Parts: sequence; C-alpha cells; structure tokens
Amino acid sequence: MTGKPKRTKVNGNDRWYVDGRKQGLGRKFFETKEAADDFQAQVNRTPILKSIDPLVDRNVTLEALGDLWLEQEKGTWRPSTHALYSEDLKKRILPCPLGDKVLGDVKVRDIGPGHVERLVRWLASEGFAPNTIRNALRIMSTLLERAVSRQLLTANPISKELQKALRPFTRVAKANQEPKAFSDEQRAAFLAIPSPYHDMYVTGFATGLRPGELAGLQFEDYQGTSLRIERTLLQRGGTGPTKTGAVRHVDVGTALGALLTRIKRERVTRDLRGSDFFFVTASGRPVVKSIIVRDFKRCVKAAGLPENLTPHSMRHSFACWHIAKGRNAKWLQQQMGHSSITMTLDLYGGWFKLHEAGAADDLAASIFGNSVGNNG
Repeated sequence: MTGKPKRTKVNGNDRWYVDGRKQGLGRKFFETKEAADDFQAQVNRTPILKSIDPLVDRNVTLEALGDLWLEQEKGTWRPSTHALYSEDLKKRILPCPLGDKVLGDVKVRDIGPGHVERLVRWLASEGFAPNTIRNALRIMSTLLERAVSRQLLTANPISKELQKALRPFTRVAKANQEPKAFSDEQRAAFLAIPSPYHDMYVTGFATGLRPGELAGLQFEDYQGTSLRIERTLLQRGGTGPTKTGAVRHVDVGTALGALLTRIKRERVTRDLRGSDFFFVTASGRPVVKSIIVRDFKRCVKAAGLPENLTPHSMRHSFACWHIAKGRNAKWLQQQMGHSSITMTLDLYGGWFKLHEAGAADDLAASIFGNSVGNNG
C-alpha cells in the first residue's frame, strides 16, 4: 500500500508529515510538500520491518513503549484515569517537537535530561498551566521508570536535581492558589451574555458540579430534590466514573428543579442524538470539554470579566457562596464530592470565617456563670 504525506500544523505553521516508523525510518515533518514527497517515496520503497516485542527491542521508541504501557494497564486503571493518561501522553508528551521529529520518535535508550527539559519548556511555551506540566512530567517519569525496570534504560533521567531545576515551570504561585470564584455581580454579568449553553451554566453555578460531571448529566439522574452524580463526560465523548469514583447526591432547589423539568419536557419534541443528556449541542451531541471551554471564554470576554475565570470557577463560586452564608463544611464536602473534609478545608480554608466575634465571651460566660465572673 502506497502512503501519502499528510498536511498538519506544528506550532501554528503548516507542515507535511510522513510516517516511516514501520520501515524503521522514523516520522518526519517537512516545510514543503516536495520534500515530503521525496521522503514518502523512500518510505514506500522500503519494506516493513518485522515486528519486535517492545519489551525486548533495544531500539524501541518512546511512543511504542507508551502504547504498550497504556494497553497493559487498561484493565487495572479506571476508564477515566486511562483516558486522562492517554490524552496527556498522546497530546502533550509524544508530540513535543525536536527539529524534524518529535519526542515519541526518540529511542527510549537515548532519552536523557535534555529531552525532559525540552518537553517542559515546550509545554510552558504552549501556554500550559504549571499543574498540567507537572502532571505530564509525572507521567513521563512513570513511563521511564517502567523502561528502567525492563532494562531498556539504565536510569531515570528525571532526577530530583532535574525536578528542582524545572520547578519554576511546575510550581503554582501562591497568588494562583486561591480559588478563582465569581462574585455575585460577575456571575450576573456572565449569565447576561447570550449562549446556547446558558441553562448548563446556570446549573453549574447552582450545583457546583465539576465541568465533566455537569456535561455528563442525564435525565435519569434528576430525582426531584436531588441529582445523582455518577459519571463524567470524557473529551472523546464517552463517559467514565467521577473523579473519586464515588456516587453522590447533590441537592436541587425549587428554581433549578423547574429548569431541569423544562429542559426534559422540551426535549420530548426534538429528535436528537444524545437526547438522554440534559445539555447537548444543536445537533444533539453531548457538550464535550473543548466546546464548553471555547464558549465559556467567549462569554467571559464579552462580559468584560477577568480572563482567569474558567468553567471550573462555577464550582469554586458555589463553594465560596455557601461558605459566606455559613453553610456546614461537612455538607459542603458531600455536595462537592471531595474525598475528605480535609480537602475541602485546605482548598477553601481562606473563605471560612476564622474569627467569630463574641465567641470568647460566650465561652467565658459558660465557664464563669456570667460576663463578670464568679467572684461576686
């Protein structure tokens, strides 16, 4: 079968891509189609190499080892975990450009600290957040540890010294650790912007669901006074369990209940694919993360709000609003689906009222019997 160069984008620039890995020639990117055609002709003339088990092949590439790793762990990881690791590996690690090839083409035995530093600096230049870069580095380290255990690599190049040197790219500034929540005025301005996903955003502010949980809501989850949260919508369109793997129930107020009932009633008159989901696109498909992020950014910009407000800010706004109203921390933990109350307090501790006027006097009165004491 004769292959053809494929047109793609690299750092925003048009490039032609030729895959010659099966022939042992690697894959390359070219600035012109003529150069790509020449290399493609060489690939087409070269016979495909006999397949070798990546675990014993000293020439195995990072991409081949990564594919094997994902395949072997498919039965042991939760589907959501497998999807997240796969997305990080295939979209943020393997495509890292290295001249006319990418990181995935590099032989595992040749990977060193320079490749790791290049990956981190490239992710930073692409605008990825420190948390995302840290997650990619962790996955890369896990994969390289696997290579070491298979004797494909003598030592993991991601040493403590290298991690320390790369900390400026992976450390979250303290100023960014405060939850990015909407004020009441900002929320009103945001919801005033017309959007096909307005009802979805209202529900997000009213429930504090994670964006994936919000997108994964189905009609059967609405139980009158609560929502059963048991799934999240993945970027590729399928569903998986919640972040913690647990099922929880989120309280639904009267106004939100009326909104959900209206959505369900109106859907009956529409013949749409994916109609079991509360929130769908114009064609009836579930609203995946990329669509939410794009429309959310548009609304934030149109409302003149800070650019650091994201879909997850609806969740933070829910928590901070209830804390300001004096809600019980344990109730909030259950609504948010945090694995422990410690996580809730660590994340939103600054929003809880740490000084209670009159508390010391109330305790003293209880101990001494009156506000003056027990001497008289």
